[in-house]
Amino acid sequence: MAASGDSCPKCRAGVYVIASSQRSGDYQTRYLRCPRCGATDKQTLLAVEVRRRKLFTNAPS
Repeated sequence: MAASGDSCPKCRAGVYVIASSQRSGDYQTRYLRCPRCGATDKQTLLAVEVRRRKLFTNAPS
């Protein structure tokens, strides 16, 4: 399973970006796309992890 920012395994030159995101229950699915070659993949996370990550990234330093 790929993550946003991972290098594309197909063209090896592009980097996956989040094309869309969908939340269903406790899970969030991110659909990733390589802008260079158009390859797609998806990443599934627990929504609790996403919320926790946002709390820490928005904290003042």
